[in-house]
Amino acid sequence: MVRDHAPDRWRSTGSAGETVLFDMFDGLHPIRNVWGLSDPDVHWIDGRWTMFLGGVTPRLRVLLFTAALPAGAPLSCDEWSLVTVPGNPRRAAPVAPAPPKGLWDSRGMHTPSYVRGRVQGGPEEERIYYAGQSSRSVTGRKSRYSIGFLTRTPDGWRRHGAPVHVGTHERPSVMEPLVRYDDGLWRMWYLSTPHEVGRGEMPDYRLEYVEGTDGVTWSTPRVLFSTEDGYFDNAVLKVDDHYEMVVARGTNLHGTPDFPAQGLWWLRSPRPSGSREE
Repeated sequence: MVRDHAPDRWRSTGSAGETVLFDMFDGLHPIRNVWGLSDPDVHWIDGRWTMFLGGVTPRLRVLLFTAALPAGAPLSCDEWSLVTVPGNPRRAAPVAPAPPKGLWDSRGMHTPSYVRGRVQGGPEEERIYYAGQSSRSVTGRKSRYSIGFLTRTPDGWRRHGAPVHVGTHERPSVMEPLVRYDDGLWRMWYLSTPHEVGRGEMPDYRLEYVEGTDGVTWSTPRVLFSTEDGYFDNAVLKVDDHYEMVVARGTNLHGTPDFPAQGLWWLRSPRPSGSREE
């Protein structure tokens, strides 16, 4: 179900034409060091379509991986393959090594968001923002997430180090980042929540927006969608002379009764904005 531009109209969308690219139930053969993949982020990079993903490893840690289409293939092609370690087609190559134990992202690196941008007129940088998991718990009241990024260097992707955006005392987790660079500003839309929903709990989700000149230091967060909306994730794209956003409600991971229904809502704005009025 997709929300039209008018707030009181809804229209249904079909599901024809679906193609399964990766399926953890069937296995990712011949890959053996990744069990499942999620949160794809697709971009045209170095002459081919590239997909960044979060992948669950046999140690139940989430790392970032890359899949790619053959060079020059159109996006309609379904010949995606995971990038593997040179000389070892059974091991998918992580975008960056697993963070050392005890760091803010050592338990998992989720939801990659690739972006190109500049800092104070400097050379163009390539970054992958992600939500880092510091807690042993993925869901529930003890789960904790912050946001950081990797920078592309001639030697590969390098961790920035400390997180660049963290939660508050009331809402300790920030996650699901979507980052763009527009009109000289780094802009981030993300989820703010006390924690990822655990068994028997109802969601307390809020989408917020920040911006800054370097992608490290941010403005005061602005609430874009409140807990009453309950949106969990978002995507933002420039289309001709305006911007479009799709927001999603979170999945009912634990089968909790009376959980808010899932759905997708489709909105537009004349500019890349953190203002609901736009």
